[in-house]
Amino acid sequence: MAYKFQFGTTKLSGSTTFEESLIGQSTISGSGRLSGKELILDAAGVIGTSGDADLMTLTNDKVSVAGDISASLAVSALDLLLDSSGKIGVEGDVDLIQLGANSVEVNGAVSGSGALSAAGIVSAGNGKFTVSVEGVLSSSATATLANATLDQITVGSADINGGAIDGVTIGANAAGAGTFTNISGSGTLHAGGVVTFGERALTVSAAGVLSSSATATLANATLDQITVGSADINGGAVDGATIGAAVQSSGKFTTISGSSTLHVAGVSNFGTEAQTTVSAVGLLSSSATATLANATLDRITAPVLLGDMSGSGGLDLMGSVSFGNARLVVQDTQVLITGPVHVSGAAFAEESITTANVADNKSRLAFFDIDSGEMKTTDFKVYADVLAGTGITATEGVLSVDTTGGDSMSAAHIPVANYGNATLATGINFMVNDATGSCSFLLPSGSAGDVVIIKTAAGVSSTNFVKISSSVSQGDEIDGFSEARIESPFGAVSLIYSNSDAKWVIY
Repeated sequence: MAYKFQFGTTKLSGSTTFEESLIGQSTISGSGRLSGKELILDAAGVIGTSGDADLMTLTNDKVSVAGDISASLAVSALDLLLDSSGKIGVEGDVDLIQLGANSVEVNGAVSGSGALSAAGIVSAGNGKFTVSVEGVLSSSATATLANATLDQITVGSADINGGAIDGVTIGANAAGAGTFTNISGSGTLHAGGVVTFGERALTVSAAGVLSSSATATLANATLDQITVGSADINGGAVDGATIGAAVQSSGKFTTISGSSTLHVAGVSNFGTEAQTTVSAVGLLSSSATATLANATLDRITAPVLLGDMSGSGGLDLMGSVSFGNARLVVQDTQVLITGPVHVSGAAFAEESITTANVADNKSRLAFFDIDSGEMKTTDFKVYADVLAGTGITATEGVLSVDTTGGDSMSAAHIPVANYGNATLATGINFMVNDATGSCSFLLPSGSAGDVVIIKTAAGVSSTNFVKISSSVSQGDEIDGFSEARIESPFGAVSLIYSNSDAKWVIY
């Protein structure tokens, strides 16, 4: 059986031999060399074997290999894959380059910042594009050349979308019909005939008359004359006069706003169904719930008040007053609390409770009597007497834990004679003489909470081991096993008897 006795860093002064594998669930590190039977890890980042200690050197962002790299399978890096059959590629395309005895086949695109030279014919696009040995370029497909400088070119049919021919701008000397997707320019556009726009919805005649069958929107247009069949004017002035200022008339508006006083001589209705009304004499009435902020009223009658009320003066309320859905009710004779009470700490004077004011009954404990529904107080000493149970003593309101040994623990020597069988006692059991042979210690008949500590001396080893067994008559176990062994000099183990399953456990 094995146990985990150490958390954090463990420093061993001598060599350590592991009977089984060394398994690390986290990082295995050291300031010196980590050496195995066939592997050496040096503190300077050097990896090798007993015959060649520096086969590989690890530095920041770099791995240096001093020996050959060989593999019976593919060698894969983050962006490169070398296959054992001579293929070179990357993840997702493993055969970009195929190496043969006297050939190199490239299955992907070839690009570079330098020149690409070839002594023979170069073909691309499944043979549709060819450069001969003499440098003649030929293609059976449509080619697109950008910024190409050619000494001579023969074109059967040319589609030229800009530029110049013999220094003359294309289309500048002779006019002809043409269809364009976009026309743009920095100068004037002249059209001698009719011009139509927007699927012929807007037309400019040869005489310059503008006509349209669609609704037009003009911003900041200066017109010499305009005829409007029906005008919708949303602001401004007519002949220098404000619209609607000269003659009063009825009107319907979506929004009315102004910077001066609004005078209404008749009744004013507000709301979609005239819920709020202001009469001709200024009386306000409403069938809806009204919210007034910072209103100054001569008198108000509120049968039911919902929401917050605040003020800088006094508030006098006659009769019963309830707050928070009747959780707090104030009547003429009493105050009723029907829910949890939360009081800010600022409502009380802060004072520390000391042993002195508890003993002198200067501080009392408040509690709620569920039978009477009243808040009551009691002496701290009475409350402490109620809490005190087995192993706890209450003295003048102060609780203390009863102990049998104080801060000490009983200690006993383990018998020396031949280190034979010995029955351990609760507390500390320690050896003072070197072990000369194996020995067997028997745990006592445990009770809940019993602690047994075993400390060995020099001479303990895998042959002169210390075996710790549970009581055979009790049938107890140690963490599920019948025994535990100490095989290191000056080794120690601590056990406690658990009352949950009546077993010894190592802690």
